[in-house]
Amino acid sequence: MDPAVLAEVEVEGLSVDEAVRRGVFREPPHGVPELPPVLEALAGLDTEVFAIVEQDMYPCAPDVPLPIAQRTLAYLNSQVGGESN
Repeated sequence: MDPAVLAEVEVEGLSVDEAVRRGVFREPPHGVPELPPVLEALAGLDTEVFAIVEQDMYPCAPDVPLPIAQRTLAYLNSQVGGESN
């Protein structure tokens, strides 16, 4: 999440739809929460973890999401030493 946009949304009492339009969701590692502590906590569970990472964006051009998904996967894999799937 972009903390500045999130603060505006909260102060103005805006809807989730408007928050998304304003760009509240950020691709990792940008925004909050900080991902390294979250990934460290997950690693400490000593179990296999499956996650779905989603970034709501609309409206957006159809060619925008795939590169973001690829960068996000590369970032997460670089942090946990995972495989690219």
